[in-house]
Amino acid sequence: MATTHCDDLLDIGQSGGGGLTCCCVTSASSSVPVGPSGPLPAPSRAAIVCGIAAPAAFIAGWLISGLTQDGYDPLRQHISQLARVGADTRPLMTAGFVGFGLLALPWSRAVAGLLDAPALRWSIGAAAVGTLAVGGLPLGASFGDTPHVAVATLSYVGMAASPLLGGRALARNGHRRAALASYAVSAVSAFSLVVSNVGEFDGFFQRLGLTVVDAWFVTVAVRALRRPRTRMAGG
Repeated sequence: MATTHCDDLLDIGQSGGGGLTCCCVTSASSSVPVGPSGPLPAPSRAAIVCGIAAPAAFIAGWLISGLTQDGYDPLRQHISQLARVGADTRPLMTAGFVGFGLLALPWSRAVAGLLDAPALRWSIGAAAVGTLAVGGLPLGASFGDTPHVAVATLSYVGMAASPLLGGRALARNGHRRAALASYAVSAVSAFSLVVSNVGEFDGFFQRLGLTVVDAWFVTVAVRALRRPRTRMAGG
């Protein structure tokens, strides 16, 4: 007779409509998160921590750089201006881009397993790779700004899409309130990132669009880390 082994899962939050929880799969021998392509490995504790460290590295980069760059207006200027060729803050802001990109890669794999959403590995991976490329293709370079704009757009799309994809997985597993919250984050992010390229307060809307997704990452990671250590593979 098949049994359900929920104690082996990385569930996040409480069962019911509001929590973020990995789906529980009933089997005769074991229970693992399962995606369309088969079983997803339970993430390590270190990979989950990357979901907090990646946003922290990025936000610290633009926050400290913005405070130290003379004449910089964070409400009206994009973050990438802090890493523009010739800017005094270029090394620090570039470190923020690189830190986010490198840390978001293991997080993309971890959150895909946590929420039973394999597509998140691709969307967050795209955001990570795009952000790494933003650091390597700065504004004001001799090859022009077009490559920078292209990779920044890739990162925007990956960021805005991630809560939507996570929300779909949550809805599929019966967590409607968490899914609706995730959809709202995705909508705010997408709207803000579009407006950041057409309005007066470009810097404000860019930060809003990225930070709401960063907050979503941190929320999922913190909820996962609060589970008992015995439930975490590799923890």
